[in-house]
Amino acid sequence: MRIVGEEHRWFVRDLWWTSRQSAEAQNSYEREREQRAEDARRREARRQELETASRERRKAWLASPAGQKAQRRRHEA
Repeated sequence: MRIVGEEHRWFVRDLWWTSRQSAEAQNSYEREREQRAEDARRREARRQELETASRERRKAWLASPAGQKAQRRRHEA
């Protein structure tokens, strides 16, 4: 807020100035944040792949004679 003549006026800055070091640090942080997000997406995709593969192996095993025999024993117990 500035006093111009006898009036109080509000001035809003359109442009903020910062040091080169601060700007570089912000850019570095943004790159690191994006890399962490990408790494998290990759980990989640890998986890889902492993989970799906595990489900498929279990389904195949349960369809096999050994899996059916093991299921019968579990139900009897």
